Amino acid sequence: MQAKELKTTNRTLWADGIRTIAIYFVILAHTVSLPKNYSSWDLAGFSIYGFFGLLSVPLFVILTGSLLLKKNDGYEDFFKKRVKRVLLPWILWSLFYVVFKIINGEEKAMSIWQLAHLSFRVFMSQFWFLPMLFGLYFLTPVLRIFLRNATRRDVAYSILIWLIFIIVVPMVLGAYYITDSYVIQFIGYYLFGYFVIEYPVNKKISKFFLPVFLACFAISPIYYLLLTPRDPTAPSQLFSHVSRIIVIASSSFFIILKDFLQINEPRIPEYVKKLVFNLGQMSLGIYLSHSIFINLYNFIHPDVINNLPRIISIFILSIFVFMFSALLIYLLRKIPLIGEMVG
Repeated sequence: MQAKELKTTNRTLWADGIRTIAIYFVILAHTVSLPKNYSSWDLAGFSIYGFFGLLSVPLFVILTGSLLLKKNDGYEDFFKKRVKRVLLPWILWSLFYVVFKIINGEEKAMSIWQLAHLSFRVFMSQFWFLPMLFGLYFLTPVLRIFLRNATRRDVAYSILIWLIFIIVVPMVLGAYYITDSYVIQFIGYYLFGYFVIEYPVNKKISKFFLPVFLACFAISPIYYLLLTPRDPTAPSQLFSHVSRIIVIASSSFFIILKDFLQINEPRIPEYVKKLVFNLGQMSLGIYLSHSIFINLYNFIHPDVINNLPRIISIFILSIFVFMFSALLIYLLRKIPLIGEMVG
């Protein structure tokens, strides 16, 4: 049997470009931290990197909606693809982390029932994004029926209702959010992905998305630095995947990235395109494996990086984790049988 090769045919540059950026933002979010005695510069770096980290999941969900909700494959084909492409790697890496936790001493000797409970806990919480994603997958056939018969106004109204439910109502009630359901929290992003593909944004309007995004980027660290001492709810209002700033920023950023990559695709060198295609194809595996290298860093704790200013060390660490995770998945995908399941 031949080792599995990465396929770059029938790939979409803008989609793989957004996948690559989003998975880097995931790693960035997971490497952001503050030291015990932090400076204003540390806090500024934390807020800036935290801002980009929170764009990751919305970008993934918007992208997924843009790619899946327009398709017409039947129930069997749709769920077979999801099982092969997502569920099997999810199970495989969950089992790996269970074994890792036991070997690492995080979990002691246990009965078969305790082992089953640990396996389920890792499966559901180690990668919280995937249970939410499968919730959206289960709704996809029903959403497709609705969208096939919906007008532009119908879809826009559905997204508006989500915005009111997610943003306006919590503001009125003085709460951070009014539901713990990730599926409900993210379904608006999913529908928005369909909306921007089915009803492309007018060029006159699209030019405003960059200033809007930059305004969100500028506001977030200022808001965090200046208002946090006076408003204890500031971090929760800002640092949430469905907070006002992140909803606006992630929606704008998706359109900016998509338009930029589509417009400039003819001028992008072929080797860059191939790299983006490969990274996009490996994005799930990078997501599932990157914790290995974060744990390795925490174990080694190199002074070379730790002695640098926090705003620099976080960036360097996130780049290293991204590169080593991508290299690991690239090598694993070349192994027969296993390569089919690593993501």
